[in-house]
Amino acid sequence: GGTRRPSMASSVMARGPKKERKVKHYRQKLLDLLRQFVAGRVTEFFKQEAKGLDGVEEVTGFVIDELTFVAEAVSPAFPPNYFIFDFFVNEYHQAVVKNTNELVAGDLEGGAILTLLRWVREYHSALRKQLSIPKDQLKPALLEGREDQLAQEYLDIAVSKIREWITNLMRSETNTFTTRQDAPSMGEDGLYVTGGSVYLFEIVNQNIDLVIDAQRAKLLCDLMAECNKVFQDIGKQWRDLLEVEKIKQIETPESVAEGLVDYTMALANEQIRSVVQAETIRDETGDRLSRSHQERFKAELSQSMDIFMNIAESATQTLADIVFSDLRPITAALYTAEWYQEDLLQPVIETLKDYCQDFQDHLDKYLYKRLMQDLLSRFALSYVDAASGKVKFRKGKSSEKLNLELHRATKFFKEHMDSGAVTETLSIVRILISLIDSTPTMIFLEFFSVKKQYPDLPLALVEDILAKRDDLDKQQLKGILESLRQKSKGETGSSLAKQRTLFSNLKSYPPLGS
Repeated sequence: GGTRRPSMASSVMARGPKKERKVKHYRQKLLDLLRQFVAGRVTEFFKQEAKGLDGVEEVTGFVIDELTFVAEAVSPAFPPNYFIFDFFVNEYHQAVVKNTNELVAGDLEGGAILTLLRWVREYHSALRKQLSIPKDQLKPALLEGREDQLAQEYLDIAVSKIREWITNLMRSETNTFTTRQDAPSMGEDGLYVTGGSVYLFEIVNQNIDLVIDAQRAKLLCDLMAECNKVFQDIGKQWRDLLEVEKIKQIETPESVAEGLVDYTMALANEQIRSVVQAETIRDETGDRLSRSHQERFKAELSQSMDIFMNIAESATQTLADIVFSDLRPITAALYTAEWYQEDLLQPVIETLKDYCQDFQDHLDKYLYKRLMQDLLSRFALSYVDAASGKVKFRKGKSSEKLNLELHRATKFFKEHMDSGAVTETLSIVRILISLIDSTPTMIFLEFFSVKKQYPDLPLALVEDILAKRDDLDKQQLKGILESLRQKSKGETGSSLAKQRTLFSNLKSYPPLGS
């Protein structure tokens, strides 16, 4: 279809035979005419056939056809000392460079830049494979060394568009999150979702596909590095918003929209979906790259996964904060007169049951396990941290009640998580019981026995427990504390830094050197 392009042969023959006559400087004039002919022919092709950047990739086939004709039909007609094929190679290339420079003189769209960069690579590759013309022979370089500059221009355009897209997405997502007019969407698996990851990766995947198509592996790595900066910004926005909404929920629950827990689960789940998308890109696309770029590309995508996972963990920490803000009035009463007189554990377990059922039904399984471990750790720590309050440890009664509560708590948590993890985490409560129960003569041995397994057991905690026991008189207490302090001299924060256990997470007894 369309008008057939006249071949080089027909263009030459159309001029017809010339009368023989001697011409001064014949060789130079002939070459000048051929130079003009080639320049005009290439310019015409750019205008009529390639029609600018839209068809620039057609130029490669045109140049190969023309030079093939020169090699087969024109070169044999010239004396060897004319090196006529090399002449034509140079002139065609010079004309291509000139017309290409005119094309890129104005502002270019991101897609046009990638088309241009892909074509430059294909142009050199095709000339080398089909005509054995090495890239070094083609001077000046196509785009005259502007490839890196154009790649940076594309990157700036692409990142600007990605930022604009994601800014609009975040505006919509955060508005929905804060207003909570309806319940969050639910996937087929019963998990709450926001749908944001689909739109987030739509724009990212579009650009990845374009860059891969342009065969620019370094640019692809640079693109993902820039995307990670955008993802970091998203993470900060979500963490800040979670903090604001959580504080409002805890301090003025009557004035906030309902559903924060559900929407926080949806946000956490959505991050897992983003992790999966990033992992898919890392594995499927990364394996298509050369080894020299594969490692960096996969590292960038692994960082993307970490960013999304960090947002998810911030969300689950928010959930745990909300749960324990509800429990605070009860945990604050541990070891007080009220605790000795009433069953304060039952409302704790009932509250945890309600929350944990929702978490089990609507939160990603991996995040649910992480959250349950967090809740268990906080539960155990709350029993130890409470020793810092205005409390009393009553001989016999404290340990008896604690053992009963420990048994019930163990039973509850084992219904939701690994039995071994429950036993290990609650061991710090057993240590508390042993320090409450130890006889004056055994306290010293008990303390240093525990220290072997838990080197970060705070001495201040032990001092508090002993000072609040009702079975030690002042003289006994003074002697025991002096012995413990003397033996503990020389401990530093740095010596314990590599031996952190759950005791290092106590709020009332910060670890040494923190």
